[in-house]
Amino acid sequence: MSAPRGQVVNRSALLKEVEADVAELLEKVSHMDDLAVQFDGSEPGKRFIEAWKRARIIVDSGGGGGTTPTHPTPPTPPPA
Repeated sequence: MSAPRGQVVNRSALLKEVEADVAELLEKVSHMDDLAVQFDGSEPGKRFIEAWKRARIIVDSGGGGGTTPTHPTPPTPPPA
């Protein structure tokens, strides 16, 4: 009976760790944002800034490695 409760507590602790790690990484990347802005004086610099902004966009393509098959099985036909 206590195993599910222990997993909830464990997951909660892990999520807090992830939140702290993400906050730390975002702080580090914000310093890079400040650095990239300094290249605003020329056309190549503006292209660099735009590429930097596009590179920071996170796209969730749904490829999380879950247990769902990549090709769903077709439904079985109804009996005749």
